[in-house]
This record gives sequence, structure tokens and C-alpha cells, in this order.
Amino acid sequence: MESGMELGWLKLWRKSIYSTVFEDSELWKLWTLCLMLANHAEKECFIRGVKEPITIKPGQFITGRFDLHHKLYPKNKKSNLSPLSIQRLMNKLKRLKNLDIETNNKYSLVTICNWPIYQSTEIENEQQGEQPHEQQMNNKRTTDEQQMNTNKNIKNDKNDKEWKEKTHYARARGYDPQEELRAKVNPIFTGTEIIPVKRQNLR
Repeated sequence: MESGMELGWLKLWRKSIYSTVFEDSELWKLWTLCLMLANHAEKECFIRGVKEPITIKPGQFITGRFDLHHKLYPKNKKSNLSPLSIQRLMNKLKRLKNLDIETNNKYSLVTICNWPIYQSTEIENEQQGEQPHEQQMNNKRTTDEQQMNTNKNIKNDKNDKEWKEKTHYARARGYDPQEELRAKVNPIFTGTEIIPVKRQNLR
């Protein structure tokens, strides 16, 4: 059978020493073997007696009770656990939610639970961490710009309103501040000599 074992390395988390699996030496040995057998990348394999290729995803591997027993105990010893005992340990790992097992009459597909969380590379973790952070910064920048534009519009509206009120009040008293402003900008606008006008208190 296709073992799915590849050259390379994997992560073992230090908190595992406090787990139920670590307390049982045979269970721990079987669990670490499952981690080493799991594929690190998606691939297809062929099984004898199965026509279509089987897709194996990262964190998965195909095995059988006797195949797993042989990998766990390359040398036959009387102290070795039986294949049936290995199957029971696998079911225990399944109950502990360390892995999941899909079995048929040809093979068993084992899936390591939470494989992407515990076995992803540091680069992938950094990229996954940067993307939300960068998106968050962009969102904050957009929000700040929108708030600044809103405040600017409110200030402009307020200034326009105050100017209109002052102009209306001044005209009611016979004084046009816009005429004075136009005269300051363009002295020949009125066609007459500009006479300085004393600023009046419009409030």
C-alpha cells in the first residue's frame, strides 16, 4: 500500500507531554507514526483492486491494520502488540479526536485532525497573519479618511451657513460684505475708487 511517508520534518508541540496520548507509550508511538505517515501535500495514489485513483489531502494517509502494524514494528518480537491491539489504539485516537478513520473492505483513509493548524510552515503562518492585519490597516485607513472628509464637509457647510447668515444680516443694515470682498480682490471691479470700509460687528 501507498504509505504517504515523505522525507522531511514535522512539528511536535511541547504541550503534547500533558496529553492523554503521551501517558501511554504505545499510544504515543502509534500517534507519532501517524503524523510521520501523513502527506504534506495533495497527491493521488492507486490501490490494488480499486480502479480509480484516490486523492490524498495534506494530513491524510492510506493504510490497513496489518500495514500499520508492520510499520510500527519492523522487527517481529513477542513483546509487540498484535494488529488487533493496534486497531483498538487507532480507535482510541479517534475517540480522543486526534484523527478520523474512514474504512472500507480495501483500505482505511486516516485524517489527522487540525493538521493545517499544527503542521503549517512558519511562512504560511506569517502570510496568513499578515493578510488580515494588512486588511485591517487598510480598513482603518479608509475609515479615517472617510471621517476626515465628513468632518471637512461639515466644517465647510457650517462656514457657508455662517457666511450666509452674516451676509443676510449685513444687507438688512445696508452693508454688503461680498461687495467689499470683490473690491479687495479686484480693485477695478466696481469702476470707482475704493474707499476703505470700517469692518462692522455683524454679530
